[in-house]
Amino acid sequence: MKGKQLKKLLFIPLTAIAVCAFVATLSACDEKPVSDGSLKYELNSDGTAYTVTGVEKEEESFVIPAEYEGKPVTAIGDGAFWCCTPLKNVTVPDGIASVGSNAFWGCTSLEQITLPDSIQSTGKALFSGCTALTEINLPNGLTAIGKETFYGCTSLESVALPSTVVTVGEKAFANCSSLTGVTLPDGVKTVANETFSGCAALSCVSMNGITAIQEYAFKNCTSLESVTLPKSVQSMGAAVFFKCNKLATVNFGGTADEWNAVTKDRFWNTETKNFTVNCSGIVLDKNGNRI
Repeated sequence: MKGKQLKKLLFIPLTAIAVCAFVATLSACDEKPVSDGSLKYELNSDGTAYTVTGVEKEEESFVIPAEYEGKPVTAIGDGAFWCCTPLKNVTVPDGIASVGSNAFWGCTSLEQITLPDSIQSTGKALFSGCTALTEINLPNGLTAIGKETFYGCTSLESVALPSTVVTVGEKAFANCSSLTGVTLPDGVKTVANETFSGCAALSCVSMNGITAIQEYAFKNCTSLESVTLPKSVQSMGAAVFFKCNKLATVNFGGTADEWNAVTKDRFWNTETKNFTVNCSGIVLDKNGNRI
């Protein structure tokens, strides 16, 4: 009886291993990656262009070509440079239209990069963990900054977002501990969950078009002393200024009545000190009471 039970227990993991191996074999057969000795490429399904999918060996510098084997290179795939820790710089040619998720995740030596204006979309966690990144030029025409795009980029002090950006994902700048200021384009309507969480040096945020601030948006922004909010703000989530211990003033662009009409989570101002809200000359305490 015990022998039969043991066989049953062994069957499940062994079957899983076999399935994974079979799927991996099929994937390898389907993808047929090719290489120029430096970068790996995969021909797109329509056979008209190539995507960079990986590196042959980790190096300090890469130049992505505009063409490979007579066809354009139009994309950088998911995780293409994943944890390429020696990488310091990479040249991305005009003609690249998309960059996949985690493309440069964990490239801890990457210092600067310019993304050409031909790029129309980028995936999530694009530069997450790039702790040496100090300079980034984003493409004009980009409409979205994905979730965790700059998560943990601890050397990044500033970044200019194109005016075309309308979406900034959750934790996009979380733990960017050297980031001092950001201007959110007018098209961005929501400060998403934990967008600036852990930005310990953040002292200035411009957000003129915002209508909603989600929970923990500015969590642990310990250098933040004042915030200016437009009258367009309609809702605020829980603990938006959690542990922002230096926060003294919120400047609101509307009247006191308009401020008190903003939909606020009942814990929106939890774990904060007694900051004031300036509403066109009328000063309120953090609970909305006139001082």
